[in-house]
Amino acid sequence: MSRLPPLTQDQMNDEQRAIYKEFQEAHPRTGVAITHLTWMRSPELARLIVQFGSFMRHGCLDYRKRELAILITGREAKSPVEWHLHLPYAREAGIDEQIIEALAEKRKPDFTRDDDIALYDVVMELMNGYKLSQKTYEKAINVLGPKDLVELVAITGYYTLMAMQIGAFNFELPPGEKPPFVD
Repeated sequence: MSRLPPLTQDQMNDEQRAIYKEFQEAHPRTGVAITHLTWMRSPELARLIVQFGSFMRHGCLDYRKRELAILITGREAKSPVEWHLHLPYAREAGIDEQIIEALAEKRKPDFTRDDDIALYDVVMELMNGYKLSQKTYEKAINVLGPKDLVELVAITGYYTLMAMQIGAFNFELPPGEKPPFVD
């Protein structure tokens, strides 16, 4: 059970309900995630998260790169809930099952695309040392370009924040869902 249960709409004040509506409008397809409901405890933070998070979720990188970065981040952060929430999008974005399987098993996938390799290397170095080696930086700049590299760093940071929130408040997978990995 979550340590800090998300607020229900009846528990919210007017400011929180207004932000809840912003979350709904920003996520019409998926609804308001449990993680977002927890942000409601701090209305000002929640309002900023809905703006920043919406860009990270829908405007940052292209769909496939974004979902690959989120899966790698979620796996490296040991966040089965984050993984679970994004796995359907990763598949929809066209990420091959062999890549998903390798990531779940904590193996480097046999990527066939240079941009996948560069993206993987960037996320892994950021998650394991919070910086990039010169070699990884140069490859990423050449393969991804400056804009995508800046956005990749931001999305890795944002989804690390989400994994921290999930872990801090002990969010669990939906009942009956088998953990995608255990470590």
